[in-house]
Amino acid sequence: MLIEGSFTVGVNINKAWETMLDVDTIAACIPGVEGNTVKLDENTFENILSQKVAFMKVKFKTKTVITEKNPPNHISFITDGKDTMVGTSLNVKSNVYLKEITPNSTSISYSADTRIVGKLATFGEGVMRSKSKEIGEQIIKNLKEKIER
Repeated sequence: MLIEGSFTVGVNINKAWETMLDVDTIAACIPGVEGNTVKLDENTFENILSQKVAFMKVKFKTKTVITEKNPPNHISFITDGKDTMVGTSLNVKSNVYLKEITPNSTSISYSADTRIVGKLATFGEGVMRSKSKEIGEQIIKNLKEKIER
């Protein structure tokens, strides 16, 4: 399932880029992230992510690896997660692009190619897309607030 979107923030591209690289700030923007981010190295970190989809609650232990950085315009990363309780795994390949609109305005566009395997996948694309949209909207709202602070 491919999820794409874009939004604009009222800061220069360098401030937006710095925020995008702050793993703790990004983690705080994602609904369901529990506890502290564990940094394994400069480009690798782990989190616990809990979500409820319909009647099923999942708790993924995730590992994210930044695979490419082209400051201040592009970052790519891959997130893998497993929930052993309901037998579901998650793989997300993401790209984030930043583009300066004006000296104090930056466009941020993103794409996330998401694959879910296991019991959670049985809900079908419609339910998963709806839940992804809900989470995505919350992430964007939180991220805009953090960047523009």
